[in-house]
Amino acid sequence: GNSAVGHGAMIANGSGRSNTALGTYALADNLEGSFNVAVGSNALVTIEGNNNTALGYRAPLEYRRQQAGMQTD
Repeated sequence: GNSAVGHGAMIANGSGRSNTALGTYALADNLEGSFNVAVGSNALVTIEGNNNTALGYRAPLEYRRQQAGMQTD
């Protein structure tokens, strides 16, 4: 089963299974991905795929933006 705690956490989940989302909109757009863990507001919000783990605000989006030299919030 899936576990979700937080406003909008895993709101769009379809066939994804064995996911854990803790935080506002964590794993919000996950449709089919399984075995993902997201802890933090907007963590893994737009992820596709399986077996992902993210910890922190907007992770991994903020990390990718920093690596690309982009301005972060």
